[in-house]
Amino acid sequence: MRRVLLLLMTFVSVIYVEAQVTLPVDSIKTVVKDSIVTAPAPASFISFNKGTVVPISISSNLILSSTQPGSKFSGVLSMDIIADDGKILAQNSKVQGEVLSVKKGGRLAGASEMVLKLRFIKYKNKYHPIRTYALKLSTENAGKKTVRNVGTGAAVGAVFNGGKGAGRGAALMGGMQLLSNNGEMMVPKGFVLNFTLEEKLKLEE
Repeated sequence: MRRVLLLLMTFVSVIYVEAQVTLPVDSIKTVVKDSIVTAPAPASFISFNKGTVVPISISSNLILSSTQPGSKFSGVLSMDIIADDGKILAQNSKVQGEVLSVKKGGRLAGASEMVLKLRFIKYKNKYHPIRTYALKLSTENAGKKTVRNVGTGAAVGAVFNGGKGAGRGAALMGGMQLLSNNGEMMVPKGFVLNFTLEEKLKLEE
């Protein structure tokens, strides 16, 4: 009788264990499905080749006497820029730049100068770093008697010291009025400056 009871208890235990570990096929499929981690979609970019011209309209006056190396300036794209794949970086996209150097001219000191560079451009509600060639703006020598008080702007090389690379990507912008009424050098609000990309620009979408 005892042996029969032991066998019966063993049989019931086996059934109980099997019931605990056995899962319906549908349940197994659900568990596996829920445990799969979906890989994020690869990032997409809008890109612009080195040498692309970036025309910007200055947001406020840049006045030589109140500008120091390291001063910041802002502006917006003055026109759409077409990317490599035909996508568009829209007109009025915001940009931020920096003044690299300033020089006040005079009767003996020669022309006044400001050297500018773009640092950031806004795309998809985020500012992205941008590298452009430096842009040198200058007036004519204050001691000269000229018919027009004009200066020229040209993109200079990555090494702004007249050394190797200076003048690379240069884009002469022609005559521009850079003197205020009192004879001080000023880049007026709304004036368009043409910067040039020093390297390929990629903006994440």
